[in-house]
Amino acid sequence: MSSTIHLIDLLGAGALLIWGLRLIKTGIMNAFGGSLRQWIGKGTGNRFKAALSGLLATLALQSSTATAVITASFASRGIIEQRMAQAVMLGANVGTAIAAVVLSMDVHWVGSAMILIGVVTYSVSKYARGKGVGRAALGLGLMLLALQLLGQVTEPLRESDMVIAVLSGLGDAPVIALLLATGLAFVASSSLAVVLFVALLAQSGLVTPTPAVIPVAGANLGGAIPPLAGRSARASKRGD
Repeated sequence: MSSTIHLIDLLGAGALLIWGLRLIKTGIMNAFGGSLRQWIGKGTGNRFKAALSGLLATLALQSSTATAVITASFASRGIIEQRMAQAVMLGANVGTAIAAVVLSMDVHWVGSAMILIGVVTYSVSKYARGKGVGRAALGLGLMLLALQLLGQVTEPLRESDMVIAVLSGLGDAPVIALLLATGLAFVASSSLAVVLFVALLAQSGLVTPTPAVIPVAGANLGGAIPPLAGRSARASKRGD
């Protein structure tokens, strides 16, 4: 029974992490969506600038998937070249890696501060941009809180026979682990959430480094589905 409760706590903390990431993405897009799209479109003069724009956009949105959707939209309309779009996505992947490293550090006190700042900013702001900034700050705080909860929940799970058996089974079935991570990243619309979740499991010793590579690869695969689906939908509309 205690193992089941811990597993529920784990899933709840994971859901809070995904929700926090979504708040960041929607808040930034509501506050700076137009400017961000223009910046990505104009910041592709060369491959270095394109990669840098992808990196910074991903750090702002906390989602390489969102950056990929914007980039795919621009590429399909001919606003940016295909090779520049690839450079943007390379920078987006680097941004995801940087965000995962930073957020894996012990910065829980920042989460409490961001929740306070986000609530106050959202409450006192009268304009959409201010409310978007407040929403993004609140999302960052909730995400850091979720990471703290995940760290606390995974400690007792190290002694859970059921959890160890499940994770060991995934390690022996790489295809299932890959598909599971792909599905989670697709549903969450963020590969970063899955990468952070796997990193915490690896830090707690529940997952060894080598099998952890498989769900991380699945997370990147799942993050590529939304922009691909969006591009296919736009192509079918033009065909009609």
